[in-house]
Amino acid sequence: MLGLRVKGFCAVINETSGAPLRDVVILGIGMLPARLAEKALSTGHAEVRVDSPVTGLDYDGARDCWHVRCEHAGQRRTVCGRRVVSTIPLTGLLAILPGSGGGAEPGLGRDLLYGSLICVFFGIDGARVSADHWTYFPERDIVFGRSSEPANWSAHMTPAGKASLCCEVFCTENDAVCRIGYAEALEAVRKHLAQWPALHLAGRTGAFEYMNMDGVMEQGRALAGRLAEAP
Repeated sequence: MLGLRVKGFCAVINETSGAPLRDVVILGIGMLPARLAEKALSTGHAEVRVDSPVTGLDYDGARDCWHVRCEHAGQRRTVCGRRVVSTIPLTGLLAILPGSGGGAEPGLGRDLLYGSLICVFFGIDGARVSADHWTYFPERDIVFGRSSEPANWSAHMTPAGKASLCCEVFCTENDAVCRIGYAEALEAVRKHLAQWPALHLAGRTGAFEYMNMDGVMEQGRALAGRLAEAP
């Protein structure tokens, strides 16, 4: 599985390895990918490499094999495989595909804008503000769209007797406008990528699909099942 932002995953593995499942609430949602990584490594047939930006992706049609180029600790490395599951943003994936996008038309994917998030944190003396994990604010005259309280996820997120509030401002790079027509642009990218049946898209960024974490986990398990049954 390819990914560009994996440093947090590495930290989770180092922190939680060997911790019992009852500590999920204390240590955070990162326990889920950490457990998946441990399970994969326990088979003796897997390798989990984090903090390794992907720099290139080439397809060898004669051997029906993908060559994934990456960097780790200042060293360049190429990993080969018959199938690739990508969680890289589609715009980044197109940039590293064979032949600068595999013969993609100029401008393909430029209308796919990934949302950004500005988080403003407030430290509060006293008890929590509310008992909710998230609260959404659809009003046009409010600059932030959602608030959350880390302590409602885990009491270890704030000092005793203190509370914190995070206000999330939804935006895109350089502006705060969602571009109309992304569905057509997404379909064009998917049709282009269909020339490589062994290249699979997954996750929010990889599939350009807004899913909750449980949906992402379900999608990953279903894809793994299909790949395991494939010849």
